[in-house]
Amino acid sequence: MLWTEEEIKILKEHTSLETLCELLPFRTRGAISRKRSSLNKNKIVGWTEDERRWLAANYTSTSSEDLQHKFPTRTLAAIRSQVSYLRKRKWTIE
Repeated sequence: MLWTEEEIKILKEHTSLETLCELLPFRTRGAISRKRSSLNKNKIVGWTEDERRWLAANYTSTSSEDLQHKFPTRTLAAIRSQVSYLRKRKWTIE
C-alpha cells in the first residue's frame, strides 16, 4: 500500500513512535519505523556529551514518557541502550 501525502506529512510532524502508531492506525509499527527511516527522520550521529551527562544524572528518576519528551528523536529502546552503554563504561547512573 502506497503512503499518502497526508501520512507522510504526519510522519514529518511527529517524532514519537507511539503517537505515530495512534495517528496511523492502518499502518503497522514496523511499516511506520521503516518509512520514517527512509525519510531520514531519525538520522542522528551518536550521543552528545551533554545528553550522556543528563541521562546519567536523571535516568532513574525520569518516567519513560518524560524521557521521550526530553529526547524526541530517540526511541525508548535507543535511550535504554545508551544507559546500558554508559553503565558498562562505569558511568554513575542516578
